[in-house]
Amino acid sequence: MQTIEQIAADEISAYEKERGKPMPNLAHSILEPRIASALHAQTADRYLVAVELTLELADGSVLTPDVTVLAKRPIHWSREPAHCRDLPILVVEIVSPSQGYLSVVEKKEIYFRNGVQSLWEVNPALRVIAIHRPDREVPDIFQSGEAKDSVTGMSVSMEDIFS
Repeated sequence: MQTIEQIAADEISAYEKERGKPMPNLAHSILEPRIASALHAQTADRYLVAVELTLELADGSVLTPDVTVLAKRPIHWSREPAHCRDLPILVVEIVSPSQGYLSVVEKKEIYFRNGVQSLWEVNPALRVIAIHRPDREVPDIFQSGEAKDSVTGMSVSMEDIFS
């Protein structure tokens, strides 16, 4: 008979295998819908905002960002594939405590190589949003005010996200 710790470890392992990232904690779980809602509120006429959408990118990479922004298109409610092949405009990765910095760097390279225009790296522990662009080595860092993406024009209020 397995202990609760063993069952939890098996669940985490299955979660990580399926999504390629650590299981989220409470801070992560609160930030994800706040960011998605803020982006949806300002872009619903032009874009689709999705959470935990598994993407199959042009080079065959399969990643599941926390939030994905896609060009608006009809949704086929009963027959959307398990992996989305639409090219995202923007992806958001919320850093989990057990996730290393290298993981985000590797994902950034994959996203940009496949044509994603912007990557938001959200660090709950530091209350920071770093907005990465493919044409710049150094991201724009936001700790207060409005985190504004100069590529997509999208933004979020740091106070609203981290309150």
